[in-house]
Amino acid sequence: MYKLFQKGVVLSFVVFIMSGLIFTFLPPYNTFSSMEGRSLQVVDPKDITEKALFSGSLFQKMESMSEDQFPFRSTWVSTYAKTQLLLGKKSIKNKAIGKEHYVAIVHSGQISDVETSQLRHLNEKCEQLDTPFYYAVAPTKDYVIKDLLPDYLAYPGPDVFVGIHKALDGFMTWIDLSKPIVEANRTTPQYYKTDHHWNHEGFFTAYATIAQQLFDDGVIQETPHGFEAYEWDIHKSMFLGSEGRAVTRAVATQMDDIGTYKPRFPSELTMVNIKGESLDIINLAFITSQVYDNDYGCFLSGTDLYAKITNPLRKGKPKALVVGISYTPPVVGLLAEHFSELTYVDLRKYKEKSLYDLIDTEKPDVVLIVYYSGVFSEDMYTFDVIHQVVPKN
Repeated sequence: MYKLFQKGVVLSFVVFIMSGLIFTFLPPYNTFSSMEGRSLQVVDPKDITEKALFSGSLFQKMESMSEDQFPFRSTWVSTYAKTQLLLGKKSIKNKAIGKEHYVAIVHSGQISDVETSQLRHLNEKCEQLDTPFYYAVAPTKDYVIKDLLPDYLAYPGPDVFVGIHKALDGFMTWIDLSKPIVEANRTTPQYYKTDHHWNHEGFFTAYATIAQQLFDDGVIQETPHGFEAYEWDIHKSMFLGSEGRAVTRAVATQMDDIGTYKPRFPSELTMVNIKGESLDIINLAFITSQVYDNDYGCFLSGTDLYAKITNPLRKGKPKALVVGISYTPPVVGLLAEHFSELTYVDLRKYKEKSLYDLIDTEKPDVVLIVYYSGVFSEDMYTFDVIHQVVPKN
């Protein structure tokens, strides 16, 4: 009787799995997972070719599709994460589960060699044009909150910024954002608990550090605005970041506050995207009660390609070209107050011109790059060609 029961359980499980696989390949398909913030695999009929069949790539796509399109997938993902947590796991889907509700990607130690050739070439070009060039390097979240991470997950190797100093000192002007961010974090959290980006305190620290350097060197005429020069609106428990989405609400039980600002001083900034469409510097429509919406997109209205910000109150003041990644848009909105015009691009998405051609076209008075410490070897450091590969943040 017991063996018959076992066979019945196994048969039921097989039927369940086979039924799920059948429904997996029946339309309609989900093309995007808001929970994980990524596209889901779908096999297009055009993908079914003789070459794909014999190379094995078709089966790889079908395998990925079976995982991404399985019925009730979100429930399975959430149940898996919760089960891992109950089993005492401190790392779920490559995200460390830390103290004080922090979830973090651990990658402080991923740099072994700092690629500097493109930075050297760009620095030389800017010197030839007599255009100041600044490179601001941000620390990763896990670098700053390492004391809150499980000991065995915290990077035990040498300080990554020591290596960056050795590589960059002496040939270019660069801004080490790790020191002010780490110091500020001692009293006020600088990062979201569920996301790898700076929170409003963090991006303001980055802005103030960069602007102070530009003022000290005579690039801009005003000192950084103080924190009190802005009215800060704190939207309570509205934001679940990408790290929190990855481990689901079953693990990331505490959602983040997200802070936005309004200048208390006169401000007339206007912004357009690459199509010439007007956008808001901060678009509150992005901040919703929907758990899996990307509220962080409120900064520069989610622009991750190109934006031109004009400041009629700073006529005659310098023009800036800022190159960045997803860390950068909140900082850009603050820096724009110091320039008559600021052009922002993300080279992972912007493919119209190389950075060199863009400098020749825009003729900026200062070039500023704001990257983080984990991307020295990626394609966003190829400045003299139009990029074809989009690396991950």
